[in-house]
Amino acid sequence: MQEPTIPIKEEHIIFEKYKKPIIKDFEHDLRGEEESQYNVLRRDNNRPADLSKLLRSTNFKEKFVEFLIEDWTRDEFIILMEEKTIKLNYGQCYTYEVSSENKIKRVIDYNLPCYHEEADTKIVYHICQLN
Repeated sequence: MQEPTIPIKEEHIIFEKYKKPIIKDFEHDLRGEEESQYNVLRRDNNRPADLSKLLRSTNFKEKFVEFLIEDWTRDEFIILMEEKTIKLNYGQCYTYEVSSENKIKRVIDYNLPCYHEEADTKIVYHICQLN
């Protein structure tokens, strides 16, 4: 007999947000590594040949999360967000919901003012805020 599933009503997606300079910058300088300058991230960009290298880049990760913050308001995401709330934390907390007009609305959630840098600390903070 299969257990009944409980629908998820709220999802929290937490990203780290470091203030510059960070220790990793110093380590990269010591090794002679250069930071990837991936300045433009758009829907029509081709996937980079070496995505794993880009995912090590602080610059790329910041651009990627900023892209998601904007991109998730498109109508194509309505079906994924119906009947649930998505909270994305990156510097501040954004709440995404489908409105009564069947559009995705994004608001800054001032009820979750978490300014910690590391994701693990933010996760604990978000859990403590759940009722």
